[in-house]
Amino acid sequence: MTNLTPWRTAQQPFDHTVTQASQAHAAEVYPQESVGFVVDGVYIPLDNKHLDPENHFKVDPELVAEYGTQLQGVIHSHPLENHPMFPSKHDMETQEAWGVPFGIQLINAAGPGNIIWFGDSLPIPEYEGRPYIYGVYDCYTILRDYYRAELDVNLPIVPRDDGFWNRGEEMYLDNTMAQGFEEIDVSDLQPNDGVLIKLKSKVANHAILYLGGDRGLHHMPFRSSSYDTVSKYINPSRAMFHSAWRYKGNKDE
Repeated sequence: MTNLTPWRTAQQPFDHTVTQASQAHAAEVYPQESVGFVVDGVYIPLDNKHLDPENHFKVDPELVAEYGTQLQGVIHSHPLENHPMFPSKHDMETQEAWGVPFGIQLINAAGPGNIIWFGDSLPIPEYEGRPYIYGVYDCYTILRDYYRAELDVNLPIVPRDDGFWNRGEEMYLDNTMAQGFEEIDVSDLQPNDGVLIKLKSKVANHAILYLGGDRGLHHMPFRSSSYDTVSKYINPSRAMFHSAWRYKGNKDE
């Protein structure tokens, strides 16, 4: 296995002074969303230009162009009274487009809290013991991280809102499994295959990485990520079982 980073270390890409400055800025503009850049290891507070600053953020495009390659990170706050503690689909799309780490500064009426960082340029955390943070540390994230760290395979980033399965959206089938995977019979499972599960859902909404024998790696909702016995999930006679998949490579590779 690749030597990875403890998740707490991966969540501290900058000096504590960046966190302190972000917290102070978020508290100053609360209940609006704060937004700022990290440049040369320093947090620079910016004006939120969005017409609805309590629910969204927008940065002057000229500032984005001005800082250019100097930009190291972007932080915006989520007032927790009306926002989740994890990135939205739009946050994920914007982070991927900008290509630098994004931080979600948590804040409520009692004051600011932690920053939740996400983005591919951050260190990949150790597989076991990650906290559950949707879109940051979840079942798809750990599958994707394993593939890029252990197999040098870059599965797609899939911006997604929580509860996609409640809307009947086929996040796995329409995105990841459509890019290089082939469905296989579960009796032919080999290490590094993926298994899709339905957790209280009609569509696949959970992934397990099969590691051989009765061992797998996954990240269940609201639990720490873990290695687990998987025969209880990988059983076609159970209603939760969906399908098994093997990566064959993208046609363009």
